[in-house]
Amino acid sequence: MNQDADYELVRRCQSSDPDVYEVAFEELYARYRDRVFNTAYRVVGNASDAADVSQEVFLTIFRKVGEFQFVSRFFTWLYRITVNLSIDKKRRASLSPPIVSEGSEGAVLSAVEDVAVQAPGAWADAEFLEGKVQQSIGRLSPKLRAIVVLRYVEELSYSDIAEVMGCSIGTVKSRLNRAHRNLEMLLKPVIEALAEKGGG
Repeated sequence: MNQDADYELVRRCQSSDPDVYEVAFEELYARYRDRVFNTAYRVVGNASDAADVSQEVFLTIFRKVGEFQFVSRFFTWLYRITVNLSIDKKRRASLSPPIVSEGSEGAVLSAVEDVAVQAPGAWADAEFLEGKVQQSIGRLSPKLRAIVVLRYVEELSYSDIAEVMGCSIGTVKSRLNRAHRNLEMLLKPVIEALAEKGGG
């Protein structure tokens, strides 16, 4: 897949020459380590588990990069590994089940912006509400949380998310809509409280 920005780098990672593939893998690691960690962190919910997932992701890439066939783009393959390992980690580590299952964050974030503009102490309220948004995302199931992170944090397209998650674009949209509804439900009391404060 010649249009893949990582094509040549991945090719070098597949070299049989250690001097070539070790340098290439270090470059690949430097290019993606922050994105892998951040994605894992938002799915598993803590830095320690995210670090474990990140290490496992790059060990998996190191072992399997020779099998990569360039049928998909490298970054979607990397995200697929990251998301799957993160979901597995979260499911194993979680002692309590998620409160809600899936969801549309655009309406929630629009409401956040409106409240922040209208309310006194807008910056403090915006920061507070951002924290509540993150807490609410954390209450989604791991699979729904992953799809929200891929869409709104990593800003992947619907088609890229479908490829990462191994589902159709329609399924991606359906899950995001469920996530949106759940997030709106979870955030409604906070938004109403801030709106009341702004009007008082």
